[in-house]
Amino acid sequence: MLTRYQYTQAMEHAGGDAGKVDIEKFRYPGPRPRSRETALLMLADACEARSRAENPNNEEKLREIVRSVVEIVERDGQLDNTQLTLHDLNLITESFVTTLRGPITRASSILLLRCPLPLRRDRTGEETRTP
Repeated sequence: MLTRYQYTQAMEHAGGDAGKVDIEKFRYPGPRPRSRETALLMLADACEARSRAENPNNEEKLREIVRSVVEIVERDGQLDNTQLTLHDLNLITESFVTTLRGPITRASSILLLRCPLPLRRDRTGEETRTP
């Protein structure tokens, strides 16, 4: 999995020249997840980090963040060896939204403030937040 925040920062310092930045230096070492549980932990960590950074002010924005993280991880092939189904990913998304949202009052949510993550362009040119 790519540490997108740090990679995006390095790309900005390189003036957007991908040839000046070794993307492999921004990948976590080790194998991709091979179990459902490992994938779940990876997704939870990424969703929590991004949610803390973006501090969404409503449930729909939180859901968009979680869905985006799941899509990015899935496109990167990180879930290929986990046997997770689309149904599983939908259940995971809703569970994460409920957990990250916390009780009805925002003050008791587990989300804390964190620096905002930069936007990046994916392969299609669409801007997204890094997970």
